[in-house]
Amino acid sequence: HGEKTHDLKRALALARTSTKWQEGIDVCLEIWKSADENPFRKMFGDHRGVCPFRRELREPQPENAAADQDSGEEAAPLVAQREEDDDPEGLCDAALEALTPVQRLLRVQRKRNRRRRGPRERPNAFVTVSETLPDGTLGLGLDDADEDHGGVVVVAIHKKARKCGWLEGDRIIEFNGDPIEVFEDFKQLWGCTRLCNKKGGAVFGVWREGAELPPEPVVPRCLHCGSQGTHLRPCHSWAPMPVGVDCVYFCTRECQREAWKATKKVLGASR
Repeated sequence: HGEKTHDLKRALALARTSTKWQEGIDVCLEIWKSADENPFRKMFGDHRGVCPFRRELREPQPENAAADQDSGEEAAPLVAQREEDDDPEGLCDAALEALTPVQRLLRVQRKRNRRRRGPRERPNAFVTVSETLPDGTLGLGLDDADEDHGGVVVVAIHKKARKCGWLEGDRIIEFNGDPIEVFEDFKQLWGCTRLCNKKGGAVFGVWREGAELPPEPVVPRCLHCGSQGTHLRPCHSWAPMPVGVDCVYFCTRECQREAWKATKKVLGASR
């Protein structure tokens, strides 16, 4: 017990003292955090996305002012300002030949971030693959899309893969409903499917030049309260049926009764 007590006291003493190697680490951390001494920050400090920027808290505001700031009227200017701030050097609008390799990488990343903030791109065609080639591949030659578009482009097709409906120039932007932005996304999703569901089919959402965009899917809503979800119950015998649909939905019998009362009032007033 005496040796253990001695070692414990010695460890406590060392923990409370500053050694040379600890001082060296502190110096390195101080240089790294300094905007003036760190050579990496000196070189890339003006390029957003390379060095982490300093986060500053906003000044406290009254409750009413905060509510107004989050309203829809103020949201649009904030979004526009955020889009302008993400490219202070104007790399996205500059000529590609005039940019350095580092600036080109930043340009691609910033355009990718803008696409992610915007509405998700919808495919206008779908390709279903029920089985792969004997070697386990899709039989496709793929390449990254240009910097203004996401997904991967089909540049070559094996003759046995053409029966699935692939065309050269198809840009794959979805895989089983999951979005694809770069080739790494496609590689990861396809690898998971091969491991977890080897015999199952795969549905690829593509953007095909000249194909028409399918209509927006109609989301079922309760005719009375407007709520949506899997709890809705269809009603095919409703009259008068709204234009363009062959079925209406209700949450409960109570919603259906209230909707019928409202309909009778409208029909009575029109007569």
